[in-house]
Amino acid sequence: MQATSSTSNFKKASAYAIAFVLIYIMISGIYDWAASQNKVAAWNRQRFEDFYAFERGEIDMIFIGSSHAYCTFDPEIINGRLGISSFQLGMPEQNADGAYFALLEVLNYQNPDVVVMDVLYSALTEDFYFRQADLLFQAMDNTALQTQYMFSVVPFSERFKYLIKPIRYQQDFINYADNFLSSNFKNFFGLLMTVRAAPATAEYYRSLGFVFCNYVISEEEYNHAISNPPDGRLFPLSSVQLEYLERIVELCRENDIQLIFATAPKLAAMTGYMENYDIVHNEIAAFAAERGIPYLDFNYGGISDGRFEISDFRDASHLNYSGAVKASEMFCEWFETVR
Repeated sequence: MQATSSTSNFKKASAYAIAFVLIYIMISGIYDWAASQNKVAAWNRQRFEDFYAFERGEIDMIFIGSSHAYCTFDPEIINGRLGISSFQLGMPEQNADGAYFALLEVLNYQNPDVVVMDVLYSALTEDFYFRQADLLFQAMDNTALQTQYMFSVVPFSERFKYLIKPIRYQQDFINYADNFLSSNFKNFFGLLMTVRAAPATAEYYRSLGFVFCNYVISEEEYNHAISNPPDGRLFPLSSVQLEYLERIVELCRENDIQLIFATAPKLAAMTGYMENYDIVHNEIAAFAAERGIPYLDFNYGGISDGRFEISDFRDASHLNYSGAVKASEMFCEWFETVR
């Protein structure tokens, strides 16, 4: 009788375990699919595919850093103005540690003369940010470098998140569900015709790593931004990210590469509603000056000289294409003085 009971319990436990595994596989598949619908991640994969297609020695200048890099510097404009071959390898939300490993991969394929790194103060405040690591892993075709990154940079608890897809792709699933519900809500209430009647807007991966976008920040978003001004005192730079900035400096020095720092235009600083911007600027500027790195901060010291307008921004943090044209041309003018 006891043996029969034990056998029955074992069968129940096995059934529960099998059911759990099947449910987990199903849920993981749903999250995996939601992640595949992320257009920004898809653009990032395309960016790396295009980079890998170049022959060694064909790229003179590489841009690395966050989305502010690929929303600000258009390689087609820069190539035409400077007579060089540049490529945009900026990635969404990339910290200095991600930029360092991206640069290691660059040097496996190219010998650029110049590396321009977008130094975004808000991306340098966290010791580690899981999402930018995941985007790098999805795009970079180098298992050995990914493994090195996983064990030398990623905290142990974050490695667990990477293995569990419902955790790894949680934000992708939330974004997809939000977009799906929002779209169907508009359809249900007959608002789709209003959306279609609005001026055409577009955002897409274009070429050489650059993402085209002609959105203009809405009045609602602009008013929200200026009513919640950021404060430079709230962005202390992470010692971990500063260490990886130092590694990038050394890597460029070892490979005889001119390293340049650039901080893209930010609506908060441009319009003067960000408080204590000089704190974050001065910290990055001092780091650059001590190491002889030219630093272009569009937001400081009157460099932009009123050339950007609110209509040049797609949101409070990024330029649209009209802004990117201005920034790319300004960069070329400035670069001629430091090359």
